[in-house]
Amino acid sequence: MSGAPWPPAARAGRGPRDSAAPDPADEHYVPPPPPPLPKLDPITKGAWVALFGGPLYLLIATAVGGVSGLAAFLSVAAFVGGFAVLVLRMDNGGPRDSGPDDGAVV
Repeated sequence: MSGAPWPPAARAGRGPRDSAAPDPADEHYVPPPPPPLPKLDPITKGAWVALFGGPLYLLIATAVGGVSGLAAFLSVAAFVGGFAVLVLRMDNGGPRDSGPDDGAVV
């Protein structure tokens, strides 16, 4: 006996670990480019700025020093006004010309 547990022909087998690994670049998925972001009108941009700018001003002004009564009122009013504008300008999602019944046609 030669000391090896398996004959040389059995050791040189062609198993799954003996084959070359597939190139990962061949199977890489490249997604299509995303669509462009929608354009916002100036009123909507201003509403977003007021919605985040009011509380941000209060936070920074409180951390730095004090906030006067008028500045606090204006920043809270900007927040409430920005929120109200965004809610009032929301789209309800349904087409306007679909008629009174939006149900399925059988």
